[in-house]
Amino acid sequence: MKQVQQFTAVIEREEDGFIALCPELDIASQGNTAEQAEKNLIEAIELFWDVANSYEIRTRLRKTDVEIRRKEIAESIRQANEDFEAGRLQPQSAQDVLTELHQTLEITE
Repeated sequence: MKQVQQFTAVIEREEDGFIALCPELDIASQGNTAEQAEKNLIEAIELFWDVANSYEIRTRLRKTDVEIRRKEIAESIRQANEDFEAGRLQPQSAQDVLTELHQTLEITE
């Protein structure tokens, strides 16, 4: 059975056409129309799958996981700042913070 993987296509208008980007794989293409740019991007992704080795595929997909994690951390920091400014944070010792972090990350000591 063939496995189906879905990826994001970001298509933007440029001065003389359209640019299509797959951020998960860091692959881009272009076309005179949005539809042509999307079609060319699909072809570029298919060619990538044909020639890329497993290391290259894992490396590119891992970058996406890192970027998603960075976004989650940035959102957590933003929320923590809001909570701090609103006085909703309670004082904690460094050991309590580390213990809570280990529990969140499921790290055993």
